[in-house]
Amino acid sequence: MEAWALDQVQPLHRNPETEQWLMSVKLEKIIQSRILWFLSGLVPLVLFTAVMILLFIQQQDRAVTHLVNEAAGNAALVVERAIGGQVGLLQGLAASHALDQGDFADFRTDTQRIWELHPEWRTVILTNENEPLINLRFPPGGPPSPPCGIQSP
Repeated sequence: MEAWALDQVQPLHRNPETEQWLMSVKLEKIIQSRILWFLSGLVPLVLFTAVMILLFIQQQDRAVTHLVNEAAGNAALVVERAIGGQVGLLQGLAASHALDQGDFADFRTDTQRIWELHPEWRTVILTNENEPLINLRFPPGGPPSPPCGIQSP
């Protein structure tokens, strides 16, 4: 067997095509590793952003729902108070002593005063089972027209 000396080993021939291919392979591996690092940092950021957007949308939805419910509750309270006030006035008129005595002239005067304080009222009509007795749209003693749903005899 021959003993080889290190200085006798012939260097490999350098092939420019092989070197270029090796460089492209190394560059490709570097690019792949950098893309992998980039994506491994980007994926958690995208997931965090998506979760935060979802939470924000849910919070905004709850806030809008709460505001709408609160506004609806306040509007219902205002309407309930307004109707309650109107019903209270009409109950006061219904408890009038003049009405109990059948004095429709005095009752009309009382009703006229209250009606003038409430421009939202179109009229006040008092009827019995058969006919209208007072309608503030017509002058006293005038022929009041029957309200809707009551037939004239």
